[in-house]
Amino acid sequence: MIDTILHHIHENYQNTITLNDISQKVYRPLAYCSSLITSETGKNFVDILNEIRIQKAIELLKDPKKKISEIAYAVGFRKTLCILCSMYRVVRFPDFSEPLHLKGEAASCL
Repeated sequence: MIDTILHHIHENYQNTITLNDISQKVYRPLAYCSSLITSETGKNFVDILNEIRIQKAIELLKDPKKKISEIAYAVGFRKTLCILCSMYRVVRFPDFSEPLHLKGEAASCL
């Protein structure tokens, strides 16, 4: 079942996808899917989804003609700020030596 869940996430990362969508896909309760994902991967649903999106975004960033806003939308982030915040969490760029303190809209993306 975890393979089905991960496959669904990989196939739909560019869309708005929720844990509820996953639970409906595999016909299991939301809480069960959440605990299964965490126990099998060591990560929660949102972290897995964001990691996949960031991996795809990194591939797209190789094209210098693409804008970050276009890439963000193409991989499922509906706000450019969200992709930047997620990249900070997932990639941990070495230039960031201080913890990131965000407020308002930026904090809601994490």
